[in-house]
Amino acid sequence: MGRNGKKPPVFADMVNFINNNVGKIVSSEEILLGEKPGRNVKTAYLYKFVKLGYVVPVDMASYITEAASYKIARAFPEHYTSVMMKNDLKKVNGYATSNN
Repeated sequence: MGRNGKKPPVFADMVNFINNNVGKIVSSEEILLGEKPGRNVKTAYLYKFVKLGYVVPVDMASYITEAASYKIARAFPEHYTSVMMKNDLKKVNGYATSNN
């Protein structure tokens, strides 16, 4: 357990998994670090990684199922953080301004 009895953050673990598996095809359970897709933070991160182009679904028909496979397209920059991801998502979504 992390501080105050909370679960430790998983973002860095997921980024490390992606960086260590660039070019490989992995299952949803592997990329979610042993969990099944659902309403959880790991699945939310996975969808954000797809949107940013770090991970690509192999078959769009099974994109959100337990049987989904993903190709790791590229590695994250060194020392990538969730704040950096938030800013990248703003750019992709067209919300970035010169002040962001």
